[in-house]
Amino acid sequence: MGGSCFATQCDTPLGMKAPILKHWEDLRSSYWFVPSLMAFASILLSVAAVAIDRHFSIDASSEFAWLYINQPDGARAVLATIAGSAITVGDVVFSITIAAVAYTTSQFGPRLLTNFMRDRGNQLTLGTFIATFLYCLLVLRSVRSAGEVVGDDSALAQSFVPHIAVLIALLLALASVAVLIFFLHHLTRSIHISNVIAGIGAELLESLDELFPKKLGGSAPDMPVFGDADSQGDALTIPALEHGYCQNVDEDALLDVAVRHDVALLLNCRPGNFVHDASALAYVWPRDRLSEDGQDDVRASFAFGSKRTKTQDVMFPVSELTEVAIRALSPSVNDPFTAINCMNWLAGALVRLANRRTPAARRADDTGRLRLVVPRVSFKFMANTIWDRLRPYVSHDPNAAGHMMRLLGELAPQMPDQAARDVLRCHADALRAASDAVFTDCRDRELLADRHRATLAAISDPHALPDFETGLAAMNEAETEL
Repeated sequence: MGGSCFATQCDTPLGMKAPILKHWEDLRSSYWFVPSLMAFASILLSVAAVAIDRHFSIDASSEFAWLYINQPDGARAVLATIAGSAITVGDVVFSITIAAVAYTTSQFGPRLLTNFMRDRGNQLTLGTFIATFLYCLLVLRSVRSAGEVVGDDSALAQSFVPHIAVLIALLLALASVAVLIFFLHHLTRSIHISNVIAGIGAELLESLDELFPKKLGGSAPDMPVFGDADSQGDALTIPALEHGYCQNVDEDALLDVAVRHDVALLLNCRPGNFVHDASALAYVWPRDRLSEDGQDDVRASFAFGSKRTKTQDVMFPVSELTEVAIRALSPSVNDPFTAINCMNWLAGALVRLANRRTPAARRADDTGRLRLVVPRVSFKFMANTIWDRLRPYVSHDPNAAGHMMRLLGELAPQMPDQAARDVLRCHADALRAASDAVFTDCRDRELLADRHRATLAAISDPHALPDFETGLAAMNEAETEL
């Protein structure tokens, strides 16, 4: 087994990739990391600017004298004014952000809080005002008038005005004004529901591009899990030792463990699943080859946290979009067009997933021997998750139900095989049955029945073009929705 390339690949220590990805995602989702970096940079900038002023003497009578503050009192006034204004506006910016976040999460769902916390525009705005405040405060300490006492020896010092540092403070003040204007524009755009949905949809498509374009390891043939021991009763169960959501899984480290111990691993947990004490993380065949240290290596290849993340969990943005759609269809909100917008993005994700090559669930070593079986997100799983969650709520609204039925028909020609189209047929039939049991208006039932027939026709013959009347009606309806 030593000849396997998986046994020697080690950009990071064994089992450390998943925790590193978890901590990086925590930093990206935090509201303090970028402002803290900018604050630290402002401290270094203040030290460097004052040191340059001390090292180089500036002739105040030069042609650029209008750029400089020639008197210590004037420098102090400028720096104190900028510092006070920066921290005051920074406090207002933080308060506005919290109010906007509270409004948005109450309207569209608490899971959207992370989207605002990791928004770079909000982080950079707060960081700019904090950095400006700290910079001016530190530079202010270096301004000295003639005759001031320095140190314990009571020596009288000459006046010192850091002209370059004060000029940088003025530039930071101008930058803060520009950032404030940007922030007001950015915040109003970021809480618009169409932009919120578009942002989640773009993250979903990006996750699909990251997780599904490449093949992770070699694929193994469809064989028993390990020799003749293909039942869970003959396997060693590796339990979890903590509670939380699975955020990251290091498959390369797991494959390395399987090769080193000459075993096969069947994972029972994927990113997005919640685990508790004694939950089965993986099954091992044969059961007597994996030592306690090997079991610890398997556990170390998983990273857990208090919430779901988008790093490896492609179903998390799906859950966010479905939650927004469900809330929009609630009687208290009654906004079917927001739900329609969410369904459009979800349908686009299904098309992309259906036409991607899913990474192999069975991974083998260099000798072709099965080593790792990983649960994957398939088109059928994602489609069932989306439409089954939405159907109980969509079926009560004629607008949303009609649009969902039309989407199922529009997806059919873009599906790569008949199996995927059969999934769409199942959901079209289920939506028709659920809506017929709810709709009381004959016209609503007739319109949905017409769309159901058109959807079944598209699924049966995806290459057939719709007739002119049907196509024109669809175009008119799309214009009405817009």
